[in-house]
Amino acid sequence: MIATASGLHLELSALSPELGAELLAAWGGGAEGFEREGDQLSLDHAALWALSDAQLHALGQRRYDRRLVLTESSNKPTGDRYHWTLSWGGQSAKPDGAWLLGWRGERWLLPPAMAEVARLAPRVAEHSAARRLGQVLVAVARLQRLGAACPAIALPERLLQRTIEEATVLRIEVDGGEDDPKPRALVMVRPMERPEDTAPATAAPAEVAPEEAGPADAPEPWGLPEAPSPLGAPRAVPTAGLVQQVGQLLEESVYHVDTDDTYLLLSAALARNVAVAEAAQREPDPALRRAFVQSPLDFLPEADAFDEAHYSARVIGLREAPRASGRPPQEARTWAEPVDGLLIELADGPLWVAGPELPDLARDLREAAARGQAALPFAGRRLPTLPALIDALERAARPPSAPREGQAPGPRPLILAIKENELQIEWAPGAAPRPAPAAQAALLRPEVALKQHQRVALAHLRQLWVRGERGGLLCDDMGLGKTLQGAVFAAWVCAQLAAGGGPALRPSGRLPLMLVAPPSLLRTWFTELEARLDPSALRRIVWAGDGAPRSEHGRVLRSLDALRADRAPTDANKTVLQHARLDMAAWDNFAPDALFVGYDTLRTLQHALGALDIGLLVADEAQAVKNPGSLRSVALRAMRYDFALGLTGTPIENSWLDLWSICDFALPGQLGTRADFVREYPQRGEVAEVGARLQRRLAGHLIRRTRAATLGDDLPTCAVHADRRPMPSDQATAYRAELAAAGRAEGREVLQLLAGLARVSLHPSPRAELHSADEARSWMRASARTAAALEVLDRWSQEGEAALIFLRSLAVQATLARALCLLYGLPEVPILNGALSFAAREATVRRVREGAGFRLLLVSPEVGGAGWNLQFAARSLLLERPYNPALEAQMIARTWRLGQPRPVEVHAPVATLAGITSYDEVLDGLLAEKRGLADSVLAPAQIEAAELNLRFGRLLREA
Repeated sequence: MIATASGLHLELSALSPELGAELLAAWGGGAEGFEREGDQLSLDHAALWALSDAQLHALGQRRYDRRLVLTESSNKPTGDRYHWTLSWGGQSAKPDGAWLLGWRGERWLLPPAMAEVARLAPRVAEHSAARRLGQVLVAVARLQRLGAACPAIALPERLLQRTIEEATVLRIEVDGGEDDPKPRALVMVRPMERPEDTAPATAAPAEVAPEEAGPADAPEPWGLPEAPSPLGAPRAVPTAGLVQQVGQLLEESVYHVDTDDTYLLLSAALARNVAVAEAAQREPDPALRRAFVQSPLDFLPEADAFDEAHYSARVIGLREAPRASGRPPQEARTWAEPVDGLLIELADGPLWVAGPELPDLARDLREAAARGQAALPFAGRRLPTLPALIDALERAARPPSAPREGQAPGPRPLILAIKENELQIEWAPGAAPRPAPAAQAALLRPEVALKQHQRVALAHLRQLWVRGERGGLLCDDMGLGKTLQGAVFAAWVCAQLAAGGGPALRPSGRLPLMLVAPPSLLRTWFTELEARLDPSALRRIVWAGDGAPRSEHGRVLRSLDALRADRAPTDANKTVLQHARLDMAAWDNFAPDALFVGYDTLRTLQHALGALDIGLLVADEAQAVKNPGSLRSVALRAMRYDFALGLTGTPIENSWLDLWSICDFALPGQLGTRADFVREYPQRGEVAEVGARLQRRLAGHLIRRTRAATLGDDLPTCAVHADRRPMPSDQATAYRAELAAAGRAEGREVLQLLAGLARVSLHPSPRAELHSADEARSWMRASARTAAALEVLDRWSQEGEAALIFLRSLAVQATLARALCLLYGLPEVPILNGALSFAAREATVRRVREGAGFRLLLVSPEVGGAGWNLQFAARSLLLERPYNPALEAQMIARTWRLGQPRPVEVHAPVATLAGITSYDEVLDGLLAEKRGLADSVLAPAQIEAAELNLRFGRLLREA
C-alpha cells in the first residue's frame, strides 16, 4: 500500500477477499476516482473519503475528525500582505494533499473540502504579494463555499459576511428616440462562483439519495461543493464611472470596492467593453450614437463579454464549461473487446491493429516509406506506406495528452448558465392558454392516412398546446412512427403561428420550429416531410447538417453556415464557439419555418442559436440529454422556446434520473428538483411500483404505447430465436481455462471474469488471417455463436435476403467481414461503426439499401442501434449482445417497425457448455427479465454491476 498526496495505491492480492471484492465492485460499477491496472488499484482523495469507516479501518486509515479553524490577517483582501492561518484542532501537524501528517508520524485522511482550504492558503498569500487581487477574491469566494460544504471548517464571521460578486456580460439599453438615441450601459452581476485556479483535479463524490448512501458508518458529506448554490437571475448594475473607479487594468482581472465588505470583479475583457460603452454614452454626435446602438459589436472589442441576445429567461449568464474527466465510459470496461487500436480499411477488406502493435507498425511504415517502398507486409497483408496512414497510426498510438505537473490547464470556453432546478425549483413556467387555433390547414398529402394510435397522440398534443401547457413527451415504443407524429404536430403548430394563434414571436430571430436530433435522423425527418406532408408545410428550412438534401416538392433549404456572421475566435477551443453569431438581417430576410440541427452543433453554436425566438422545440432521440450536467443537455434547456416536445422510445436507459433530465427540458418542474427526485425515486427498491408511480405522476403529459399492444395487424410478425449451440472443443477448452483462472482468484475477480468469458464466448480466436472459403468456414465453426450464425446465413443466402449482423468487437468485425466475403462470394461486407465519419456511414447504409439480393451489413450496436432506417433488411443476427436490454430493443427495432412489409426474423445465438451454466445463458436470462419489466412500466433497463456480480458469481463457484 502506497500513500501519495492524492490518494492510495493498493495491491489487490494484499487485501482481504471481502474488501477486495467490495472495491472491485465499486470500480466495475464506474465509481469515480478508481483506476485499475492489473493487480494495482488506485483510489483518489474523493474515492477514499466516500469509503465507509469499516473499509477505511480495514485499509489501516482513519479520518480527521476535529475542526479546522481559519483566521485571516488584519489586512483586507485587497492588501498586499493578506493571508490565512490554519489551526488543526490542537494537533501539531501539517497538511499534505489528502492527508494531515502529525509530527509523530500519524496520518489522518482530510475531508476534501479541508484539503482544498489547505491548498488555497499558500496561494492566497502569493496572489496578495503579487497584487493579483482578483485571484485573492476568487479564493475568498471559494472558501465561503467550502465552509458551507464542511461544517467542521470554522471561518471568521467577518469573512462570511463579505459579498463577492462577478460582472459577467455587458448589456446595452437605449433611452431617447430613434433620431437621438442615448445608450445606457449595464453590467450583469451575480454572486461569485468560479473555482480558484488551484482547485484539485479530484472531483467530489456524486450526489446520491440517502437510500443509496451505503452503510450506516458512511462519512459525513464533507466533500467539495460540486455545484454552485442557486444563483437566481443576475442583477443589472449601471457602469457610469465604473472604469474610472477601477483604475489601471490588471493582467488577470480588475476589481471595484463598493463598500468595506462588498467587492465586484470585472474581467479585463469586460472592462474594455465598459470603457467603450461609457465613451459611447458621452459621445456628442447623434449619428455615432445611432451607429453604436444599431450594431454594438462593430465597436466593442470583446464580443464574448457582450449580452446582445438577452436569451431565454432561464439563462442567468455565462460560466466556464466543465473539464472532461478523461475517464472512459463504464460500458467500455464491461465489454469483451478492448477499444484501444485502429481499424484500417484496405482494398481487400478491413484490418484491425491492436493498441500495443501501433507504435512499432507506425515506425516500420515510416522507415519503409523513407526507403522508397510502396507497401510493407504485415499480418499476411500489404499496408501502403501512405503519409495519411502513418499519421493515423501515430495518433492512435499516442497516449492521451495531459497537462504537465505544475502546468495550468488551458482556458475553457464560456457556455450559457441556466437555472438548473437542482436544489430548488428556479424554472417552471406555468401554463398560459394560447389563442384559439386557426383554421385547419392541409398538413398531409392526400394519399397519406395516419394510424389510429397516431391520430390519438396528435389530438392529445394539440390539446396540450391549446391549453397552454409548456411541453409534452411522446415515448412510444420504437417503430410506431414517432417521427411522422412529431412532423405532423410541428406542421400544425407552425400553421397556428402563421395564422396568428399561439405566442407572438419576435419579428427578428423568429423561428417557428427547431428540430434537434442525431444527424442521421435529420435526413429521416426530411424524408418524412417530402413523402408524407403537404408541400406547403414547413417550406423554408435552415439545414445545419452536412450536405443539405434536395427537395422534390419545392421546399427551400439554406445552410446554417450561410447565415452565420462569426467574429474571429478568441481561442482554439471548439467545444463551444462562443464568438459565433447569426447574421440576423439575412435570417429575417429568409424567414425560415424550421431549423434542423444536430445535438453537437447545438452545443457548439449555443451562443448564436440561443438568440432565436422559437415557437416549438422538438428533441428527437431525447435520451441524448439524459445526463443533466452534459453540455448537450444544458445547451438544449438554454434555448428560448414556448413549447417543447421530447421524442424517445427509451425514456429510461440507465436510471430514473434519465427521465428527470428529459422532463427538465420538456416539463420543467413537473418532477420536482433533482435532489428531491433522487430521494423520492431511489434506484434500489421495488422497480415496478416506482415505475407505476412515475407513470401516474406524468399522466396527461407523457404518451407511451408498445408495439405489441398497439398495432396488432399493422406490424409484421417478429420471431426472436435464442439459438442454443454447444461450444466446439477448442472454445470449450478456452472457456474452462478462463473459469479455472477466475476460480483461483478467490472470488475477487467477478467483473474481470466477465470480460474474459465474454471474449471467449464470442470467439476464441477473434483475429485470424483467412485466405479461402475453407479457412473461413473453419473459423466460423470454431465458435458456437458464429457456427449458429453460419447455419442461418446459409439459409438466408439461398432466400436472397438482406441481413444485419450486430457486433461490437472491432477485431471480430474485421475477421468476420473477410470470412463472409470468402464464403458467399460477396464483393464487400460493409461495417457501420465508429471508425467511419457520419458522411461515410450514410454512404455505407445507402450502398447496402440500394443493393439487391443477399447482402450483409455489420453494425456496431452503439452506432447503428438508433437513428438509422434499416428496413431494407428483415433479418438480424445479434451476434454480440449488450448488458442493456434497451439497446438490444433498439437493435431489433431497426427492422421491426411500421413500414416493414415482410415478417421479421431475429436470431441471438447462445453458447452452452455441458454441466455448466454458461455466460451466454445467464445474460440471455437477465435480458429477458429486464426486457419484460421495461415493456410494462417506466423502469431502468440497465443491468447494474451489483446484479451482474450476483448472477455471474455462481460461475466462480462452479469453476
